[in-house]
Amino acid sequence: GKGELLPGFEKIKKEENLQNLELTLWVDPHELPDVLAESDVIMGAFGTTPKAAKAIPLKVFEGLAMGKALLVGDSPAARELFTDGVNCLFAKRGDAQDLAKKIMLLKENNDLRDSIAQSGYALYNGVLGHEAIGHELMAVFTEVAR
Repeated sequence: GKGELLPGFEKIKKEENLQNLELTLWVDPHELPDVLAESDVIMGAFGTTPKAAKAIPLKVFEGLAMGKALLVGDSPAARELFTDGVNCLFAKRGDAQDLAKKIMLLKENNDLRDSIAQSGYALYNGVLGHEAIGHELMAVFTEVAR
């Protein structure tokens, strides 16, 4: 995005001559599926703020729905839904070295990346998808109507 950290990221990219790093400033929500489709891994929520500990970004769910591998910050919110090494890979929040290590692990291990992607997609369909949520809502409505 175009957040307050952008100038720092741009400076690092220039100073380190990171030719293979693209800073995507904003993606229209209608174009996001195309961007995600080009990705191998969806990443999110690596900060150390209270919000990062309590929330899971929407892009995580969108990536799961598209069958992409997930690399996410280890947080109470993430642990409520995900299992490390099964349907996601956790990285220590606020730890750039651990994040880099996990990125390389997924880059170099196609079997692990594919397994995490498949398990994440199954989790999405089983718990987070429209059909799963519809069934859960029907159960709640049925219980309330009794």
